[in-house]
Amino acid sequence: MSFALKHLALLGGLVAGLLLQRWNDSRQNRKIPQRDRVKPRTPSQIKIMRGSSLDAVMIRMPIRVVYLYEKSRLASCFMDIKILKDSLSRLLVYYFPFAGRGLDCPCCHMVSFSCSDEGIDFEVCKSELTIASIREKSKTKSHYEAAFVPPELVNVNGMAMAIKVTYLACGGCAIGVTIHHCFVDGDGFFYFMNCWAAMARGAPFVPPMFDRSRFIGDAKNAPDHFPGFIPPFIHTDCVIKPFTMHLSASQLDQLKKKVGTPPDGKWLSTNDIISAKLWRTLVRAQNLAPEAESRFSIPTNGRERFRPPLPPSFCGNVVLTAVVTAQVKELLNESLVETAARIRQAINLITAEYYQTAMDFLAKIPDKQGISLAVNTKSHIVFTTWHKFPMYDCDFGWGRPVYVGPPCFKDTAGFFIGMNNPAQDGGMDLVACVNPEDRRMLEHDEDLNSTGSI
Repeated sequence: MSFALKHLALLGGLVAGLLLQRWNDSRQNRKIPQRDRVKPRTPSQIKIMRGSSLDAVMIRMPIRVVYLYEKSRLASCFMDIKILKDSLSRLLVYYFPFAGRGLDCPCCHMVSFSCSDEGIDFEVCKSELTIASIREKSKTKSHYEAAFVPPELVNVNGMAMAIKVTYLACGGCAIGVTIHHCFVDGDGFFYFMNCWAAMARGAPFVPPMFDRSRFIGDAKNAPDHFPGFIPPFIHTDCVIKPFTMHLSASQLDQLKKKVGTPPDGKWLSTNDIISAKLWRTLVRAQNLAPEAESRFSIPTNGRERFRPPLPPSFCGNVVLTAVVTAQVKELLNESLVETAARIRQAINLITAEYYQTAMDFLAKIPDKQGISLAVNTKSHIVFTTWHKFPMYDCDFGWGRPVYVGPPCFKDTAGFFIGMNNPAQDGGMDLVACVNPEDRRMLEHDEDLNSTGSI
């Protein structure tokens, strides 16, 4: 009898849980669609925060990321809007600049942050898509993630961040976030997201650090020229739909073995080899003149290069670019390992002293409007890596995301992102943003196809 009663009690608990979840879902659905502002729980004590010169020269475009979550059968109150908003409001007490607005000085174009507590745009909606249908469409190279991300925040003098939560037909959820790049770099952005998730599930976290006192340059020590900066380019409305190349761990190992060791015997990273392969393949696809000059840029994280290193909780921009230049005929006549060695040599130059020289150089330039990081895809091929970011640690209490990635890009042909693949099996996903003509040539490039599936 006791055995039957235990099972009845267990069944009753499951039924009650399902009814509670259905009630919670219907309660949330009555409020969809909705759009409002999430503000800090308590007002900010700081009204204006001055940015650094590295914030000022960061490319004037947003970081845009989408997270996809599957619904667990046992999860109650899955992605509850009240929990998400309440935890974000409490987190903004620490991340108060994100709830304010950017200020671009018209005289010197240095960036400051108005900590006005105006809040973050927070939108909630529904979609007929499912995670399975999104995955199926991604196989045909149709990136539907853009529908789940708020519009771009291009103007520095405006809102810092916007968030969009989309409930899917399968019961899953998409969280799309956009934030202006002058507020934070990739490390700082993903740290913020993981802090938000920790706040939602009641876990401890280290609050952000905004101190930029280490980013002060001395104009008296400035060089006449610095290779990591170039004039900014004007964005257009040309939308580049990315496609993804999937490289498994075994494929990466095979490629490293095939490339071998450079003549000087120095170490090469997997990223060096992938960068060399992408650079050579795209230059070959573009059919440039032999004497033409090609530039390859790698945005490089400076947090661990400083002495002492900056803490992971630092919130701001600490990025400079390693720039490699070669004539097309030199590039295509040398071996892949020699090209990878070129790239490694440029990256090794990015030291704490290099950062100080960059900040000294910026200190002597009174107006930062005419200068930007060397990630201009009009003149450079750019490869940035996201695969070291803890993107898949963003658990709000209902499980880790099944996919994290960027949506479509505007005016960024020649831009590549190396990312963790969702399986997190040691492989890499390469998100490629190229013109349609270059894409067709990349998809039929025998050398590239021998490395991974497109």
